[in-house]
Amino acid sequence: MNMPPPGMRQRCRFDPGPNRGKSANCPEEEVLQALAAGIGPPGLIELHLGHIADCERCALLLKTYVSDFTDELTAEEEAILSELKTSKPEWQREFLRKILHRIASSGTTK
Repeated sequence: MNMPPPGMRQRCRFDPGPNRGKSANCPEEEVLQALAAGIGPPGLIELHLGHIADCERCALLLKTYVSDFTDELTAEEEAILSELKTSKPEWQREFLRKILHRIASSGTTK
C-alpha cells in the first residue's frame, strides 16, 4: 500500500453515506468536537494530531467545530440576536417584573 509522504495532506476516500469522506483512520466526530471544545481527556490531541494534520476532512471538521465553540459572534449572528425581542431592554424588564411577581405571590424566597 502506497502511503503519502509525512506532512502531505491527503483526502480520505469518499464514502457516499453519512460518513462521507471518512476513512478507517478518522476519529469519530464526537472526538473532534471534544478536541475543539477542549474537553477531551489528557492525551487525546496527541493521539489524533498526526491524522488531523494529514486528513483534509478531519482538519476541516475540527476547524468548523472550533469556530462553533468560539465566543465571538459574526456580524450576521449579532444582527439576528439584536432582532430578538428578548434582547430588548423593555422585554427584559417586563420578564424580570413577572418573575419577581411570581416569587412574591408564591412566598418563595431564598
